[in-house]
Order: sequence, then structure tokens, then C-alpha cells
Amino acid sequence: MNLANDGYLFRESVDKFGERVHYLATRIWKGVRPFYYFENSSQSKLTEIDFSNSQPYFASKAVTLVPVLVPEFLPILPLLENLSNKEDFKKFDQLCTKGRIYDHWVTIRGYKPEQRNKAKSEFIKILYGKLDQKVDYAIKAYNAFEKEFPSVAEAFVKIKSLTERELPFIKEVYLDKDGSFIPKYHCNLSLLLQRCESRFIIKTVCDRLFKDGVQNFITIHDSFLTTEENVQVIKNIIASEFRKLSIEPPVLKDGMKDLFVKK
Repeated sequence: MNLANDGYLFRESVDKFGERVHYLATRIWKGVRPFYYFENSSQSKLTEIDFSNSQPYFASKAVTLVPVLVPEFLPILPLLENLSNKEDFKKFDQLCTKGRIYDHWVTIRGYKPEQRNKAKSEFIKILYGKLDQKVDYAIKAYNAFEKEFPSVAEAFVKIKSLTERELPFIKEVYLDKDGSFIPKYHCNLSLLLQRCESRFIIKTVCDRLFKDGVQNFITIHDSFLTTEENVQVIKNIIASEFRKLSIEPPVLKDGMKDLFVKK
């Protein structure tokens, strides 16, 4: 914390992959967030606004968001044709929009309620994992996903199978330390979702907040850290920007977890 206060850790960057912003607040342990304050409002209590199941939510809205936020992914749209008419996709979309996809996955996989974090981690690995998973638990998890959401699973496989021929821009993204292209096609889906998320939060919501004169907030990837009096203002703006795209907004949670309480 002293190093942070003295400026040694304050180096800003935007990664080339998901275009996420990295700086002090995203780099140090989140357990210190309850101790943050804004200099012009040092007595104001802070809280965090989170998108519920952010990555799955953006996956469920990809057909609408791609032309607006990530036009470099336009070649995937023919692969998603008629997806919105599939019953399993409608279920997936509704669960993601209502912020219940991880809880649903707990049930599908037979986990206990207290194992929700394990279920969430497993679900994210399905989104981001390779197509040829060899690990036993990964195979079981993917088979369960394919059974529950067959058309969604098929769409994910198609997206992860695209190459630099269909998505030429990835030749500038999937690079090794020497700058040579690595064909990490399974990253296509994570690339899509992270760019959707970052472009919506930074280029859409933050731009609107600045224009509306909202002060005292920072972003931490898919969340906002702000003062309590800003919570409803930010939530309203997020919902408004989604509705401009004719999309039902995600569930937004707010609060500051006390990570020092032993459970």
C-alpha cells in the first residue's frame, strides 16, 4: 500500500488482447479496496458495482453487439444465424440476463450451493478453453454444457474454429514474445467477449459518465468503484446505454465485500 501511495505501482496500460485497462486499482490486491477514497471526497463511503455473470451475458448478446462494438468479428454472424430461435439459446440468454447462469450451472453439475465459485470457474473454462480438452473434469463439464445448451455449444465451437483467413486481425493479436503469430484460435471467443466488455464499459458508459459530469468513479474491468451517492446514477446510465441497443440490461450488483471477515 505504501508503494502504491508513493506512485511506484502506478503504470497505466491497455492490453492488446481484450483492450482492458490496467493500472493501480486493477493490479493490487482487491482486499484493500475498502480503504480507497477519492481525495475530494475522503469521507464518502465507497461501493462497487458489478455486472452479474458479465462474460456469459456478453456472449448471450453477441449477435446484437458485434456490429456495434466489435465489427472486426462480423464474420461470425453467419455462424450464429437462427441461433436466437433455438429453445436452448433462449434459456441460456434468459439465465445470463437475469444473472443466474452460474447458479444454474451449480444445479446442472450437482454442486453444493457453497461451491458456486468452483462452478463459476468451471463455466468460464468452458467459454475460454481449447476444443481438445484432455482433462477428465473438463470433458465432463463440456459434455454437460453441450447437453444443456447444444446450439450454444455448437456456436462456441464454430467461433473457436475460425482462423486468420476469416479473422485476419488476429495475426496482430496472437503473438509470442518475439512477435510471431501463434494460432491460438480457441481464444477467439474470449477475445470477442473481453473486447465487447471493455468497449462497452470504457468507450460507451465512461464516455457517457464524463459527458454527464459524473465524478469520483474508476473502472476495474467489468465493475465500477464509486461513492455510494453515484450508485444509482451509474446503474441508470448502464441500463440506458444497453436499452439504446434494444438489449435488456444485465443484473447489476453493488456493495463492498469485507475480505477480512473469516467465514
